[in-house]
Formats: sequence, structure tokens, C-alpha cells
Amino acid sequence: MNNNNFNICVYITNFIIHYFILIQNSSLYCPLLERWIPVLMTIILREDSMHYKEHFKYLFQWIDEYCEAETKNHDNFYAQVIDFSMAERRGFIDAYVEYKLEKFNTSSYSEALLNSHKTHLEEEAFTFLKGCQEHYRQSITRIARNHAIVKPEDSAKFQSMTLNLLKTDISEFFEQVELCKKNWPNAITWLEWWVYTDAGKILFPALSTMSEDLSRKLPNSTNAQESMHSRYYLCGTTNQSIITGI
Repeated sequence: MNNNNFNICVYITNFIIHYFILIQNSSLYCPLLERWIPVLMTIILREDSMHYKEHFKYLFQWIDEYCEAETKNHDNFYAQVIDFSMAERRGFIDAYVEYKLEKFNTSSYSEALLNSHKTHLEEEAFTFLKGCQEHYRQSITRIARNHAIVKPEDSAKFQSMTLNLLKTDISEFFEQVELCKKNWPNAITWLEWWVYTDAGKILFPALSTMSEDLSRKLPNSTNAQESMHSRYYLCGTTNQSIITGI
């Protein structure tokens, strides 16, 4: 199994059946088939962190079971490309912390030491998350078309400057952010959400803690997963039983 081609791309699939159950799907790229293929599909009843967590925990177990012997860096296989759902992101982090803690005997840890270790694991979890750039691009387009925020004559400049944040290194990043805020004050709330929340940590290379090498091996969007949605919907229609829908 080649680490250069084994990449996980995760996206929530709203596959509605009779009881409005959702299916979360994780896919990986198969170099032999030259296709992205689903490897784990989980029925979830709600789009909350608890349901996402169980999906990711099982995925980590599967990766460890089948990939640990392949490479010493099999933890890199945890790497995900996700959208900006706070619940999904929190579910991944909680799953990572819980899964890693289960591998150690924490009964001898003091509460302070355990909390410190949990914080470290949460920070480590972020090194395996990469945000979908296409979602950011679509958001930029929506804002650029809102002439109460961006004047029509400034639309191209706004799109160029905000997209450039995906390429700017840390030495110039915040300077560019402040310039955008100065030029378009009505877009400050929108821009600050992208930059200063956890979304920024997984989207912008300047803020990301994921290694550059690992980031290059992952796609920049969840498009590969989303392109399979039409196939899922062809497999089943609405208003059918759970078993038939699955």
C-alpha cells in the first residue's frame, strides 16, 4: 500500500430514506482502480459530534488493523479532507483523543496530567485535518455577489485577495487579512470567521499544523466524495424501509 496514494476523503452524505436517516461515508483513493471508493458507511441519526465520533473511531481502528504493518507512519492515514461542519470536526477530534487514550493505562495519571495529555492530543488531531478549499471558494463567490458588502467594481479584486490567502505564508498572512478588512469593512465578520475560528486552522496553509508533505498528498477539496452522491441517490429512493434503503 503506497502512502502517496492512500488518502482519506470524508464528507457527510445526506442519503435520505424512510426515517430520514443519514449515512456518513469515508472514501479512499485506490491507485489500482484509479477511483475513489467508499470504505466505511455509517448510519447516523443526527449530525452531531457524538455520532460523527463513533464513525471516526471505527475508521481509526480499521486503519490500525490493516495498515500498521505497512508503514511506520500509518498514523498519516488518519488524515481527512472535510468540510467546515463544527460537529464533524469536533467528532473527529473527540474520536482521536478517546481512541488514543484507550491505548494507554490512564488510571495512574493525575487529573492535571490527563487534562494536559488530552489537550496535546486535541492539538495533534488538528495535524490530520485539512479543510475543503472549494467550500471557501464558493463562500467567496457568494460574498462577492452581495453588493451590500462588495461593490460590483471591486468584485474581482475581492476574490483575488481572499483567494490569495490560500497561498500566503505566515509572514504576510495577517497583513493581507487586515488589508481585506480595511477595504471591505462589511465583510469583516465573514472573514474573521474563516480566519480566527478552527476553520482557519484547517483551511489556510499559513495557519495549518498539518505537515506540508502530508497536505500535498491530500486533495484540496471533498469534490471526489461529493461526485459520488448522484450514484448513491440512484441506488435508492425516498419513502422506503430502512433495510431496503441500506
